[in-house]
Amino acid sequence: MAPVGLVALAVAGGVICYFVGRSRLPQYPAGAVTWLSYWVLVPGAIAAAAAAIIIIIGVKWEPEETWSVESKKFSAAALAAVTTLLTTLYVKGADDADEGWTGAKVKKLFQTTYKDFAPPLSEDARNAVFSEGWHGMTGWGREARKERAKVVEAEVRPR
Repeated sequence: MAPVGLVALAVAGGVICYFVGRSRLPQYPAGAVTWLSYWVLVPGAIAAAAAAIIIIIGVKWEPEETWSVESKKFSAAALAAVTTLLTTLYVKGADDADEGWTGAKVKKLFQTTYKDFAPPLSEDARNAVFSEGWHGMTGWGREARKERAKVVEAEVRPR
């Protein structure tokens, strides 16, 4: 049961960090980005749990002695195919975890928060949130998020 508890703890931690980060907006976007980055714990923990389940099934599920050789080979091949499919899906996702899993969520949250912000954001701050390639900021990876947040925070942070 310890692994289940660890997965639950990681998911809970990621969700808590997301809501803490979200609460920092709109006044403290730089602090929000730091907290929101821990959202990656949620899909990461779920991916780890899925991989663990596949491994457990592979270890625990043994064909009966009465099964034919062909049936045993087929079951082994089917399990290998499912393992390969899920591994490919999650490994590819993990490669893009920062920009894909976290960056997309932060981008959407920033754009929703600052879309109708009053008073309206300056052109620089709007570009930091809504533009690609502005001042070399491309994508919503970790460094780009930090840079975008700094630009916005310089304008919106209470003095």
